[in-house]
Amino acid sequence: MEFRGIDISEYQGEIDFGRVKQSGIDFVMIRSGYGRNSDQRDGYLERNIDGARAAGLDYGFYHYAYATTPERAAEEADFCLELIRGSDPTMPVAYDIEDASLKGLSREQLSRVARTFLERIRAAGYYPMLYASLSWLNNRFEPSLLEEYDVWLAQWAPAPTYTGEFGMWQYTSSGRVPGVSTAVDLNVAYKDYPAIIAEMEAVEDSWDNTPSPYAAEAVAKAIELGILRGNQYGDLMLHSPLIREDFFVLIDRLGLLG
Repeated sequence: MEFRGIDISEYQGEIDFGRVKQSGIDFVMIRSGYGRNSDQRDGYLERNIDGARAAGLDYGFYHYAYATTPERAAEEADFCLELIRGSDPTMPVAYDIEDASLKGLSREQLSRVARTFLERIRAAGYYPMLYASLSWLNNRFEPSLLEEYDVWLAQWAPAPTYTGEFGMWQYTSSGRVPGVSTAVDLNVAYKDYPAIIAEMEAVEDSWDNTPSPYAAEAVAKAIELGILRGNQYGDLMLHSPLIREDFFVLIDRLGLLG
């Protein structure tokens, strides 16, 4: 199954989302902002969220990357999370890596930057995704990163030629859609992300992160010290049995492995 989408920012100006929906578009990817500073919010972020929601369109976000270190990537992730807080996206939250300032990074360095951002997005309960061009995907990232996270392929061509797995394809930057007065990027999603995310949220709702009364104080201290972090989706797994992997993670966080 395929789903049609567009990605938008302040450069598209005012959008008639009702007409967009009526034209057969299923989802929109909205730019949250770029970088890590408070003045780098997309100027149309709120109205694009409101418009997409009112029209019944599924929507997610993308954040344009400038980070050259994991520390700055973490700051960009925190800024993105601040911008989209409370928006309840039904599509992924993507890290848009394409800026020329990042070309000097090695595969390892750029992968660490991307992974830092994406892990932070995942830990906050959102569905992370990496956006990059065919060339960047083929030459600038470690394969393990591309296997770990969904890929949004940017390749403006009649058909994609990327040989790795990808969940979305941006196939042109010069599309025309009723309700949008400018050219707009056109996309295809190959997964039913709204259904996947709804199922993920249902699982999250079933988690029991409430400690037993006798353990509440100890659990609070462990969280504060960073010893108890739970899994990548936010589940503290308080009532799960302790397996050997968990044991070694625990003693490592206690500093006993050196």
